[in-house]
Amino acid sequence: MSSIDDFSTDRNNNFNLMRFFAAFAVVVSHNSVVVNGHEAIEPLFALTGYSLGHFAVNIFFVISGFLVAQSMVRGKNIIDYLSARMMRIIPAMLVMSLFLAFILGPFVSRYTIDEYFRHYSVWYYTPVTGFLIVDNLNLPGVFEAVPSYGELNTSLWTIRWEVLAYFSIIFVYLLGGLTSKIKFSALFIPFIGVYLYLTIYTDVRTEISIIGHIFRLGTVFLIGMAFYVYRDVIKLNILALIIIWLMVVFLKNSPLYQLTMFFATAYSIFWLAYIPKGFILNFNKIGDFSYGIYIFGFPLQQSLIWSFPELSVTQLLLLDVPLILCFAAASYYLIEKPAMMRRKQVANWCREFLANTKLAQYL
Repeated sequence: MSSIDDFSTDRNNNFNLMRFFAAFAVVVSHNSVVVNGHEAIEPLFALTGYSLGHFAVNIFFVISGFLVAQSMVRGKNIIDYLSARMMRIIPAMLVMSLFLAFILGPFVSRYTIDEYFRHYSVWYYTPVTGFLIVDNLNLPGVFEAVPSYGELNTSLWTIRWEVLAYFSIIFVYLLGGLTSKIKFSALFIPFIGVYLYLTIYTDVRTEISIIGHIFRLGTVFLIGMAFYVYRDVIKLNILALIIIWLMVVFLKNSPLYQLTMFFATAYSIFWLAYIPKGFILNFNKIGDFSYGIYIFGFPLQQSLIWSFPELSVTQLLLLDVPLILCFAAASYYLIEKPAMMRRKQVANWCREFLANTKLAQYL
């Protein structure tokens, strides 16, 4: 029986494919909201208590926790690590923000073009959104007559949390938690303990959204990191996969339901990433379109329902999938991939800038 460590040094895995489907799962999840409004309920939510988009975001954070921890340990350099992370996220965010503010916005706004560009929010939308300062800004008169009114790009809220998680990995790395199972456990177990206490004995996770996000997204990200730290002892086995999902079903009405589902999701991710082989690995030759799907998806869905308000959920899906895929491919090949190729150059600029500061010895 093989462990994760037996596969983790091989780039022939299915992480790109899984992120691709997770990104489109978010699109499918949002289709119901775009067509039916804020109160829409998905069938999956009725069955599990969580939306398809909820599961998809968990998948992203588990994969990120694992791969980014791996990147931090292999690189052993904080400047290189941060440069790679920022060049992966910021350039495409800036271009997406420019597209929304100056191309899509004036087209779908109820204001005339002249009136639209008189609003100050148009001019600060790109820097504020592109650099992740605020994630929920709208543009003047945009999407005011659609079922999910007032929502320009609802997906962006998770990006800031992921960036915070990237910084948290530096903290864990400096404490030795990525290279020592004991040190990682000293961080991981108390966090899970607090998660369980808040879940079982309080309502604070549901009443205060920021606490809910910290302990949901923080937990799945830490679980991804845990699968990296313990990669040599975690075996990938179909029987174990079945057993852990049976536990999820058994614990559905207990306070342990969500946490068990987090672990089951994570184990499934790594089984699917490393066990299926053959032609499926050819997907890696295409590229990673998941980020472009995620950040362009919702405004393109809103644009379609704004243009064709009678569309059903299924009809919208048939139209938005090819449209979003085109934007995602353009984002990857024209923005994301070229930006990532410059990450070492950006890292060198940062080193030169910080060379004469006290921070240099730590970075």
